[in-house]
Amino acid sequence: MDKSSSQNKDSAQPDLAQYQAQWTKIHNDTIKQIKQIREKEQAKGSDKSSR
Repeated sequence: MDKSSSQNKDSAQPDLAQYQAQWTKIHNDTIKQIKQIREKEQAKGSDKSSR
């Protein structure tokens, strides 16, 4: 029983690393999207104020 539980932990490590890497990518992509949206909103705001 101990062997199977330790084997499961070993095989779970790459899965955990992949999971964390995916969430890191999602997080970074989300931050980029938020920045892009804010920049677009600021550009629209500056267009309105220059009129």
